[in-house]
Amino acid sequence: MVGDAASSAPVGSIVAQIEQGSKVFSAIHKRLHMSQGKELRLIGELNGEFLDNEYPYEVVGDEKMVR
Repeated sequence: MVGDAASSAPVGSIVAQIEQGSKVFSAIHKRLHMSQGKELRLIGELNGEFLDNEYPYEVVGDEKMVR
């Protein structure tokens, strides 16, 4: 949808074009969401395999550790 609709077009056809554009973006968003989930799972597996079991980090005035 690039704004090439006629200004005298019926309202129903304009609404149909908007809905079609929404379907395309929904499908794209769904695929991106699934891909990101796969990436995060892979990163989690690699972190579990290669990182140490304990991870120290600093908090203002204290030092904490994730195990």
